[in-house]
Amino acid sequence: MEMIKPTYEDLENRILELEATIGKVESGKIISSSKDDSNTGNLIKKIVTVTPNIFVIKDLNSVYIEANNSFCDFLGRTKDEIIGKTDFEFFPKEEAIKYIEEDKKVLQGEISKNNEWEVEGGTESKWLKVLKTPIFDDNEKPIGVLCSVTDISEQKKVELALIDSEKKLLELNALKDKFFSIIGHDLRTPISNVLGFNQLLLENIENYNQEKIEGFLKVIQASANKSFSLLSDLLEWSRSQSGNIQVYKESINLKKVILKALDLSSENIKGKKLNVSVHCNEELFVVSDTYILSVVFRNLISNAVKFSNEGSKINIECSEVVSDKNEKGYKITVEDEGIGMSSEVLKSLFKINKTVSVKGTEGELGTGLGLILSKEFLDKIGGTINVESELGKGSKFEINL
Repeated sequence: MEMIKPTYEDLENRILELEATIGKVESGKIISSSKDDSNTGNLIKKIVTVTPNIFVIKDLNSVYIEANNSFCDFLGRTKDEIIGKTDFEFFPKEEAIKYIEEDKKVLQGEISKNNEWEVEGGTESKWLKVLKTPIFDDNEKPIGVLCSVTDISEQKKVELALIDSEKKLLELNALKDKFFSIIGHDLRTPISNVLGFNQLLLENIENYNQEKIEGFLKVIQASANKSFSLLSDLLEWSRSQSGNIQVYKESINLKKVILKALDLSSENIKGKKLNVSVHCNEELFVVSDTYILSVVFRNLISNAVKFSNEGSKINIECSEVVSDKNEKGYKITVEDEGIGMSSEVLKSLFKINKTVSVKGTEGELGTGLGLILSKEFLDKIGGTINVESELGKGSKFEINL
């Protein structure tokens, strides 16, 4: 098939901008150019053929009528397999439609922008920078489109890596801010309570009656428990961020792990007179990490207790499920009848860079760190966590293993 040539000026502007002068090309040893128009045309055609950039020419119907070696290599096709075909033969339908629509716009006079497209070509996905120019005959009538394509995959990798690094840096800054916030406020407050009330007792124990002393001791105990819980979460969180959490999978009785986590909140459950029910088959075993599941259940149950109203119910259920792919899994839900959460709080629940601090039904303060830690731990064992909640109607956390 005879090649329809664009104007020489257009081609010369496309081919690596000719880098001021035409020099040696890696694949072909083309060294100089002639002032003769015919020789210049042949030289340009040879350069188009061997240049590492992709150059193709399409007719008015977006049918390929010329393609250089780079485009053939990109598609993994011979030139004969490309000429006479359209984009539909080589790309997914959505991509092909997009490319052909761009051809039409260029032919209608729109200036082609430096589009960056991620495309599937040959054996791997690549990023390409595409510039299209209409080709005119001697009467300035459009007869086709010249497409010049530069492979910017390596450049894009660097760009995406920089974006990823910036994202990680922002996350690290958020982690640092959260860490100092917890130490500076959430941890400092209960420790101050312990020191303050302990000092009052030491200085005035002979002047206080038994009831007042017991009241002070309860405040000290509650503050100490809160400090210990926060410290535990901070240490585990720190280990998680540094990659020091190792996963040791074994056969685990789900009900035993849940009951043990419940026992840690038993005093608060009694204090609020909560009715807690556990519906879990005693023969239900899951292959997972005991420690990780213990931390997750401890946080979810503690959370449910904290936000439950006095005398209300907490329901814990676990069951075996089968996925669409016929894979066996496990679902555990922790549902309370507490104060619930607003949509704004829900959106920020598992994000370290968002401050979520909601008081419990008895004024208990929280940092949201326990839930963030639980999600990160579940990620390590291939589990997921979802939550449904409505303000004033309670919350339901669902774990899938």
